[in-house]
Amino acid sequence: MSKIISNEFFVFFIKLLVLLCAFSLYSPVCTQVIPPEPVSHHATYQVQLSCEQSSDFAHASGVMTLEIIKYLENWLMKQTSSLTICIPGFNDSETTSTILTSAEDHQGLNYHFTAQAMRDGNVEEFIEGRARLAGENAAGTVVYTTPELEFVPPEATLTPLESMRVNLPAGTLFPIKHLRRLLEEAQHLTQKSVKVIKCIVFDGSSDVRDAVRIDAVLAQVDPQTKSVEMSDKSILKPNKLWRSEMAVYTLSNSSNEPDYKVNQIFSDQGIIFEMIVDYGEYKMVSKLTDLRIFTTEDSAQKALRMVDAAPAQVP
Repeated sequence: MSKIISNEFFVFFIKLLVLLCAFSLYSPVCTQVIPPEPVSHHATYQVQLSCEQSSDFAHASGVMTLEIIKYLENWLMKQTSSLTICIPGFNDSETTSTILTSAEDHQGLNYHFTAQAMRDGNVEEFIEGRARLAGENAAGTVVYTTPELEFVPPEATLTPLESMRVNLPAGTLFPIKHLRRLLEEAQHLTQKSVKVIKCIVFDGSSDVRDAVRIDAVLAQVDPQTKSVEMSDKSILKPNKLWRSEMAVYTLSNSSNEPDYKVNQIFSDQGIIFEMIVDYGEYKMVSKLTDLRIFTTEDSAQKALRMVDAAPAQVP
């Protein structure tokens, strides 16, 4: 089995899960000028590999889930994935899985995350990081640490990042703060207008453990042109849909070609209906198949369980 391709999918899922989590933080359009907030919810997505040249590449499919909860003045998020990979020319397959948890404070100045990668049920990597900005529009740092042993599976490999410190440029945004800016721009779009937003964002998913530059192009989408098929028929159809086309660059990338692209369709209720992550040689297509909106009581109970499981997760 090709470990190179398998490792690519580990990296892909960390990136995809963070992006999925991040862009679920849009809130409904409001007439009042208030900070946008996500709807606490649990979403399930079917994931499928799409290759431009499929003869030498893998077939892969799987499921992702996203859970986002507001707890006091923090946003707690948990995303899981399971992807079965089949390589042409091999008779076997393997399943790669990831679990990513993160928390960001309401001010968008503190961000904490852990990432766990597994292959065929065996934990292969476990990392933890904490980022802090000195203030609004200020620079900051990311410190990667070894997680508390009680929260780490005994078979996991602790990536030696405990002494790694990364500087964040002034103006860096964490995911929720970034999305508030995008949402504000989206609310002002007319049917035929587009808007380009360029930001430096840190979410913990970059291969180089650094922030990335995201150039996003926003435009409206007619809800009548998108059919939404979900198992929960009680979910209301969206009143508004937006398209976000993002080009993602590492800070060391000086070319005009992005490292990868992300296209998403999301609603005025902050729900992603479709996402395509494009790496050039292959694309991963994720479509919403099920959705549950949490009540306040649901959110409180789930948040407490998440905090009890990993109390250091709260910034």
